[in-house]
Amino acid sequence: MQARQIHPGAYGALIEALASIYSYKKDLKKFLQTRATEHPELLVGLDFDGYKRAFAEEFVDRLMADEEQYRDLTMVRCRLGDEFREPAESEHCRPA
Repeated sequence: MQARQIHPGAYGALIEALASIYSYKKDLKKFLQTRATEHPELLVGLDFDGYKRAFAEEFVDRLMADEEQYRDLTMVRCRLGDEFREPAESEHCRPA
């Protein structure tokens, strides 16, 4: 049985959560590096010197591009973001 797709709105919410939760780029960078240890290819070439939102968006774009491979990592990120969002926004992290 094939896993259901993650709702497209979840990816936008994830970008917002990552860019908003961490006040400093270095903290977001450390979080991404820690959480993506099993998938270091997700971090290769990210411009951590640029805008925080830009590298959060690029990271999430990479998750979305190969959703099947990164599904577990994406869902963990969505659950993290749920702690900081209103319930109506959280429903996007549920399968579409």
